[in-house]
Amino acid sequence: MELIVPDDKLSLAIGKKGQNVRLASQLTGWRIDIHSESKIYELERRAKEQIAQAIDTAGFDTGVAETLFKLGWRSVGELGRAHVEELAGLPGIGAAESARRIIESAQQYMASGGRRRDDARKEAERRAHLSGTQQLLELDGVDEDVLKVLGTANIHSPEDLIKTPIESIATTTGIDMGDLARLRQRAISWLSEVSS
Repeated sequence: MELIVPDDKLSLAIGKKGQNVRLASQLTGWRIDIHSESKIYELERRAKEQIAQAIDTAGFDTGVAETLFKLGWRSVGELGRAHVEELAGLPGIGAAESARRIIESAQQYMASGGRRRDDARKEAERRAHLSGTQQLLELDGVDEDVLKVLGTANIHSPEDLIKTPIESIATTTGIDMGDLARLRQRAISWLSEVSS
């Protein structure tokens, strides 16, 4: 189960050392992931931007991308797998031929290694301008409070989190080793997203 909470309530929802979310998981029997509103908005912004890029080659503007997103198409991949009938009657699209152009455009976007490399390069450049602590804040589960606790173990970047033994971090910070392992995995994923 995923929960979205206001940014200023994220640390309260997670609780000290993750105890609130852990207790809620135990009581419900569900795996609970908590995300801040700002991270969700950023993910949505990126998805809309990619959809707009994909359908631009078919002659459609960002307004159509916004409409598609609002109506449930959350990624270029989903558009590439859509059926002509699903898209044909939507506002801003209108006909089967236009829907076909959008689907083909999305499929070409997904198949285009150059576009993906260009997107990865832009994201790598954006991330390169972030400080280590800003990079840590982009990881799910890291807020200002967690950042301060990690700082006590000299963890100031995702690289520090990966290179420092979990046992050492747990001893210094008091953070549960399982939570640290998950956080480390998120750091590895975050770093590898643009390096491949």
